[in-house]
Amino acid sequence: MSDLEKPIIRVLGTPADYLRKTGGGKSKPPLAPVTAAVRDRLIAELEAAKSALPLGARQGRSAALVVKLKPDALAKSNRPNDYLEAHGAPVVGAGRIGELISQVTPESITQLQRRIREDETKGGLFAISTVAHFRAWTVESIFGASEEGARAEIESALAALDAGKRVAIELFPWADTEGGPSRALANELGEVVAIEQSMPIAGSTILYARASTKEQLIALSSIPEVRHISVEPEYEAPRGFAPQSFKVVQGASFPEIVPPVEGAPTVGVFDSGIDSPALDPYLVNRVIYEVPPDTDHLHGTFVGGLIAASRALNDGSELFPLESARLLDSTVLSSGVVSEGALLARIADTLQRHPEVRVWNCSFASRAANHPPEFGQFARALDQLSDQRRVLFVVAAGNYGSVPARAWPSENHHWPSDRVAMSGSASRACAHATWKPCPASSGPKGWHSSPLRRRSAATVRQPGC
Repeated sequence: MSDLEKPIIRVLGTPADYLRKTGGGKSKPPLAPVTAAVRDRLIAELEAAKSALPLGARQGRSAALVVKLKPDALAKSNRPNDYLEAHGAPVVGAGRIGELISQVTPESITQLQRRIREDETKGGLFAISTVAHFRAWTVESIFGASEEGARAEIESALAALDAGKRVAIELFPWADTEGGPSRALANELGEVVAIEQSMPIAGSTILYARASTKEQLIALSSIPEVRHISVEPEYEAPRGFAPQSFKVVQGASFPEIVPPVEGAPTVGVFDSGIDSPALDPYLVNRVIYEVPPDTDHLHGTFVGGLIAASRALNDGSELFPLESARLLDSTVLSSGVVSEGALLARIADTLQRHPEVRVWNCSFASRAANHPPEFGQFARALDQLSDQRRVLFVVAAGNYGSVPARAWPSENHHWPSDRVAMSGSASRACAHATWKPCPASSGPKGWHSSPLRRRSAATVRQPGC
């Protein structure tokens, strides 16, 4: 029966179904007293932030102001967004936990100072009471240092950026005009570094460029529209992946143990490529970006086999799903590493070519944990593509390969190096990680985290472990 033929049942409401929200319209009491000392401190912090703005901002261009909230103000209903916007400092994003980023000019900071000094309204007092501190978006923020004044971290970042690799330059949202920076800003950036690629991501822009000296990188940090500068991340399939960890199925025996694929859905595989005659019946199409000798199809073939027929390839174990799937192979990974800009361009191109595929497996990750503790640009790019193309990405949390390996329950000495890697932080995606059965000596049968599994919000101890 088609949707148009389905009957419609109208359920009439009753007065009891409509409940009036009680207590609406009243201003909340301040989280803490807004004393003259509190006002003076916040005004002084705003003055220091104004003095710390980049030269371009002091000449009238917009820059970033960090608004650190008190712990009790983290809830959305308590944040002072409306107050800041009404007084010339609209919130355009977030930084670390509890930090808002506002777009300001020296004039708008002065306006905000005046309101904080004079405001006696109930709503204004509550908004002021939510703010712990103000500070400018400084060079430490741009290079991802953990705190202000962390010069050693900045020097370490500059040393890494000066290693000859491309840099990723993230711009603030107000620098984005019609999918990219203005001509004047692009020219200013181009005078400092060689811009090779531009990628609009979720209201902002990521530029991939090459810088030959540390002085160029420092000059970039003085441009008020620049939010972050980092080494361009690289992605790869898991390393140390060897055939002894799984059964190699020959083409002649494969059809005897795999269920038919007629009517099975198609799953896209962004990986190192699928190359096995045994999987040919399951392949509906290929998109190839890497060719020999820069290919290693081992991991992509393994992933393709698990998607096509995981239970059949694991001796009929009920730990694996019975369902099979057809495969669309997109060879986006090489035998080495692939830069973030190139990988995003390949993924976007494949999605445009094959809009019929709705689920895409991405069993790759960056080598390092996501840093700083924000949603990385790759994760935000996947979220944007997910919304635009109406697809689901199944992404990897990343592998943790350091010594000592993870125990179970997890121990604190793994933190923060075992944080989820990019692109595991994508909010529209489904992140997967590795689990294994508990040893028999641990009691009842159960599951626990693999020693190579990265930490995530979903890490829970299963019953019986």
